[in-house]
Amino acid sequence: MTAPDPVFGEGLVGEEYLPAAFVPRALDAAAGERLVQRAVRLLAVDALLEEEPVDEDEDPRLARIEAKLGLALEMLGTLAAREALPDVLLRWSSQGVELPLDGPVAPGTAGVVRIALMPGLPLALELPGNVVRCDAGRAGIRYAHADEAFESALARRVFRAHRRAVAQARRQR
Repeated sequence: MTAPDPVFGEGLVGEEYLPAAFVPRALDAAAGERLVQRAVRLLAVDALLEEEPVDEDEDPRLARIEAKLGLALEMLGTLAAREALPDVLLRWSSQGVELPLDGPVAPGTAGVVRIALMPGLPLALELPGNVVRCDAGRAGIRYAHADEAFESALARRVFRAHRRAVAQARRQR
C-alpha cells in the first residue's frame, strides 16, 4: 500500500489551465482562517455561476436581469484584471495544489495561492498554504488552515472540472 501524496492526499486530483500564482508571505492563524472562509464563499458563488438553468421556458425579464448582472461582473473582472495572473497548468485537489513557479522556493515557505476561477468572477480565490516540495520549476503546496467546509467545496470544484473535461473528451470522439 502506498502512502498518500504529501500535496494531494488521497482524493481526486484534477488538471486545469487557470490564471494562478503563488505569493510567498507569512500568515498568522487568524488571517489564514479568514482566507479559508472567504474561499468557501467564493467557491459557492463559482458553483452557482456554473449551474445551467433548469427551466428552459424562463421569464425573459429574468434572463435580461441575468444578462445585465453577467455584464456587470465582466466589467468588474476587467477592472480587476490590472493584477492579471498568468495562465498555468494546475494540478489540484481538496488537499493541495501543484503549479509552476518563476524561481525556487524552499519547502516550508508559507504563502497564498491565488487562482482566478472564471473571467466573470473578478475576485481571485486565495488559498493559504505551505510549500511541501519544489523541483523542476513546479511547487507542491499543501493548504493550511483548511476545515471540512473548505475541503468539501474544493473537492466539488475539482470534480466539476473533471466532469467537464470527461464530457468534452467524449464529444471530441
